[in-house]
Amino acid sequence: MDELDQPTDFSTLTRRLWPVRRPLGALALVLVVAMTLPLAGPWLIGLFVDRALDGRPVGTLLTIAGAFLAVTLVADGLQLLVTWQSVRLAWRIGNSLRADLCGHALSLDLSWHSDHSAGQLIERVDGDVDALTKFSSTAVLGLAGNALLLAGTLVVVSFIDWRAGVLIAVVTVAAVLSMSALRRAAVPARDHEREVQGQLYGDLEERLGGLEDLRANGAGRWAVHRLHVNSSNWWHISRKAAVRGDGALVAGDVIFAIGSALVLGLG
Repeated sequence: MDELDQPTDFSTLTRRLWPVRRPLGALALVLVVAMTLPLAGPWLIGLFVDRALDGRPVGTLLTIAGAFLAVTLVADGLQLLVTWQSVRLAWRIGNSLRADLCGHALSLDLSWHSDHSAGQLIERVDGDVDALTKFSSTAVLGLAGNALLLAGTLVVVSFIDWRAGVLIAVVTVAAVLSMSALRRAAVPARDHEREVQGQLYGDLEERLGGLEDLRANGAGRWAVHRLHVNSSNWWHISRKAAVRGDGALVAGDVIFAIGSALVLGLG
């Protein structure tokens, strides 16, 4: 296939999502509602405190408390529904991707298969897609939901105190920029980790496939040594990737903690 004919990431994503566009649209709508409802919680709490200080009847306070409880329960229920549907859609798309990858691998020449073990193929075809499925059903969903919640929070806070709104916006931009910069170091490390893990399982599959030959030649200790070496290599690379990946999260948490302290300092 010519390089110009290679599908782009956007076209590939669109082709995968197009068959599930209707449930995906419904999921997006429910997500917007689920992220908007929690914004009413602080307002209801403030209303409850104001009415209590004004000496309003107990019935009025109970009504506000009931509304707060209802909003909280509905928001949690919608969050559960969003999580359930997102996992279903992610597995549906992931299984379709697995089938296409498997068909592509089977269509390749035997020379290519001789250079890649069965264990390595299983890890890349199934393991990578499984990681992508978990990411799309949890991380992407959480990112989209938190972005909507943050946007709503900025609007509400800006109406209450414009200084707090500006401060939260500045802190958010700083956190996003820092995490984006650290992501450029974390993504290659994660890619390398997946590659080394595939090599580990590929080597293990080869040793299990040649178990009789290993026993006949007395190479059992050598096979165990190879497993220890590959496992150690994977552990070191996995730790390096985890440090870089978690570093972005820690940097964001630190910036948001500083921003929270500054907002509280506004009184």
